[in-house]
Amino acid sequence: MAVKQQISQQIGQKQQLRLSQQQLLVASLIEGSIVELEDKVKKEIESNPALEEAEPHSESMDSDTPDAEDSDYSDDSMDDYGQSTDYDVDDYDDAVSSGEGFAIPEDYNSAYADNESLTGYLDSQIDAISASEESKRICHYIIGSLDDDGYLQDDIQKLTDDLNIYQGLDVTTSELLEAVLLVQSLDPAGVCARSVNECLRLQAERRMSGDFSKDFICRIAVAILDEFFDDFTAKKYDRILRRVEVERTKEGVFERITKDELDAAIEFIQGLNPHPCHIYTDVKYLRGYDSITPDFYYDSQSDHLTVSSGRIPALSVSREYTKMLEQVEKLKKEGHKDREGSEVFLRDRIESAQQFIDAIAQRNATLSKVMTAIIKVQRAFFQGGCDDSLLQPLTMKQVAEMADCDISTVSRVANSKYIDVDHQYTFRLKHFFSEGITTQSGETVSNKMIMETIKSLVEGEDKSSPLTDDAIAATLNKQGYNVARRTVAKYRGTLGIPSTRERING
Repeated sequence: MAVKQQISQQIGQKQQLRLSQQQLLVASLIEGSIVELEDKVKKEIESNPALEEAEPHSESMDSDTPDAEDSDYSDDSMDDYGQSTDYDVDDYDDAVSSGEGFAIPEDYNSAYADNESLTGYLDSQIDAISASEESKRICHYIIGSLDDDGYLQDDIQKLTDDLNIYQGLDVTTSELLEAVLLVQSLDPAGVCARSVNECLRLQAERRMSGDFSKDFICRIAVAILDEFFDDFTAKKYDRILRRVEVERTKEGVFERITKDELDAAIEFIQGLNPHPCHIYTDVKYLRGYDSITPDFYYDSQSDHLTVSSGRIPALSVSREYTKMLEQVEKLKKEGHKDREGSEVFLRDRIESAQQFIDAIAQRNATLSKVMTAIIKVQRAFFQGGCDDSLLQPLTMKQVAEMADCDISTVSRVANSKYIDVDHQYTFRLKHFFSEGITTQSGETVSNKMIMETIKSLVEGEDKSSPLTDDAIAATLNKQGYNVARRTVAKYRGTLGIPSTRERING
């Protein structure tokens, strides 16, 4: 029987946000590190003959970018894309500095600097796989969004929107999720997880040999991590024993597990690593001075912020090309119509060069405003020896409001930029963002202060009788912090502190 198909047309309205080419250029420059910017400038000079290194005293990007003696970026009245704003923050002298000649701290670990960065390691793996260029581009973007632990904290929908708006792609949520799975398949196992239990599950699945019978304990572990992780962290093993059923045969026969099998699965899970990427990053303090080039330098004594220019030369539009355009325009006015093609080419190259120079200036202005806002909130941290207990709760939304820019802009800056403090410490900007916890007195403190307190309690405990999470939670509550045992377990895991049982055995 033939099936009739009906084709209909509908008229509707759809609202879309489209950015100009200049806005997209600025966004891409903001997203990259100073090292990536150096590479982009080099390639732009090579591809556009109208863009060149400026001669001394020539009109160049220095007119828009602060130099080492005269800068006022904090009072710059431009937003992310050069639009006028009334942004008002403290007047920092954002001098451009190469950062050369700073003293290396005593605890500098040269072996650490030899390690490849996590981002570089993951990017190289993506480049080597067989996939479309668009898929690789999405994967590279996801890799750039990972936090210091290699976790993907950003919302999937937000990442999808960012790719579509700022990268000019047409990506669906399902396509992004496919890319997430691809990144999760890379080494180290557990990277790009969105939670601790997913990180552990990815490692458990990677250890499966493909032998149905030999993988039995792995499959029990995966079931626990997938469905009973809260019971596992709360050590409600009897509850797990009553509820977990695992396929015992390939024919699909499910049966409850035994206590011995549960014990083996628990031991297996405890052997997994919730921080598999720590070989590439140090959450508290990044010591790889040879592999990390700071994007900012801050002197806490003078309250002096520097936006690094790295090895980027001063840029200017080629005077030779400008004169050539003037000559072509003159000939065109005299009736030489055959010069129209030359005029279009020259004007396009000159405009492109000027847009690139302007985009770098706008990038630096945005970076300055974001970092200035962070310093304004975290001043006690910077001037107090970079003690995490002095960090204030801070969200990207707060910084976006202070800097008068979009949250996605703050996210790009925070994900990819580093700051050198007093030539002693190097931090990723994401380090300064944290959740707030309300104390019993009504004061809001950073969760990093709680983590520092947990760390201190564990360091001072009786090693023969380590503190339980319940005991730590009780102590914190006595100190006025409203923290549950489960929160203590979460923060302890973030700090890489083993459980009570592991500490007493170790």
